Amino acid sequence: MPTPGIDNPKLRNVDAQWIFHKGTRHMRLQDRLGLSDKVLLVPQNMVQLLGLCDGTRNFRRLQSDFALRAGLTLSLEQIQSFVAGMEQALLLESEAFKQASESALRVYRKAPYRKSSHTGIVYPSEVTELNTQISGFVSEIKRSDESETSNAKLVAMVCPHIDYDRGGKSYAQLFERSRPDLADIETIVMFGTDHSGAAGALTPTRQNYMTPHGIIPTDLEIVEGLAKTIGEKRAFSEELHHVKEHSIELALVWLNYYLGNREISLVPILCGSFQPFVSEDRDTNSDESISVAIEYLRKVTADRRTLVVAAGDLAHIGPAFGDHKPASSVDKTRLAAKDAESIQAICSGDAESFLSLSRSESDARRICGLSAIYMTLKLAESSYGLSTGYAQCPADQSNSSWVSIVGALLYKEY
Repeated sequence: MPTPGIDNPKLRNVDAQWIFHKGTRHMRLQDRLGLSDKVLLVPQNMVQLLGLCDGTRNFRRLQSDFALRAGLTLSLEQIQSFVAGMEQALLLESEAFKQASESALRVYRKAPYRKSSHTGIVYPSEVTELNTQISGFVSEIKRSDESETSNAKLVAMVCPHIDYDRGGKSYAQLFERSRPDLADIETIVMFGTDHSGAAGALTPTRQNYMTPHGIIPTDLEIVEGLAKTIGEKRAFSEELHHVKEHSIELALVWLNYYLGNREISLVPILCGSFQPFVSEDRDTNSDESISVAIEYLRKVTADRRTLVVAAGDLAHIGPAFGDHKPASSVDKTRLAAKDAESIQAICSGDAESFLSLSRSESDARRICGLSAIYMTLKLAESSYGLSTGYAQCPADQSNSSWVSIVGALLYKEY
């Protein structure tokens, strides 16, 4: 019996990760937006079926095409059951997903602020406990001397968005080095990686952001102007992603700690995938919203003390991210060398060189902060700086997959 409303199933952009379950390899699928807590485990020999669920095939076509590609014949009932499982977990573009997302968006917009989604998971919700955690990371690092750029002003920052257990020392090195330059900041424009975002998407929100240290108000005037500049429908079509996306949140917790009780305003913008610009050899200028957004933000922040922040990590390598072989010590050494090239481009304030490095290697390192860092470098044009806290962090229990992170501070002479 066909699944109602899912005659040609289309898989959404979901959270997918390879795991071992009962001794065999499976792909673990879950809705990234948190609309469903259901998890789907797909055996390795059925993973090719996911790629066929692109909205162009009915059940019989899925059955025949899967048999041709995988050499495995499934009954129509098995295909229908598989699709039904995806539908129940809200992994498909469907009426059920549409209704669930519209309902969640209404709740989000009516709330007084965007609630923290990673308290109790990445960091404590209680202020004293959080302060103790942060000060603990700070105590583990060696304090740097004041920057040789002390005659210049800090204009931009690249901040990790990895969890604090793995990246705490890198966060601490970045923010301790930036501490003297944060005292006069009035506005923060934060570009955060949107792990669910569409290609080239720039998604602001009107909501304020809550951290354990208090609410940071969103600058509605700038957000409304940005939406008008790139088109309101495009600007807010993926606003729901702000609810669960951790990139802005995890960077903002540290920023709010170091800013103290001073009043500042926030322009939170999630940045979607840059895949077309690295795999299809498209120029970012082909997407007009990117250039007009940069031009608008540069204009409206020119007369205020602004800090531009990229909340983005670097490379993702190993089986957890789709590589066929575990990352060896040699692979990690090579990764550090390639990351050093990207970090040099960041510290030179060179957005185009930073992007071209990923393009030249066909995005082999999977830099998830690619779009956020690129936007930050473009907005903070003619800046230069230094890097802090480079680290390679394990991403699976067998230490065969790794995520690399770095902090960077960019300055301008005035």
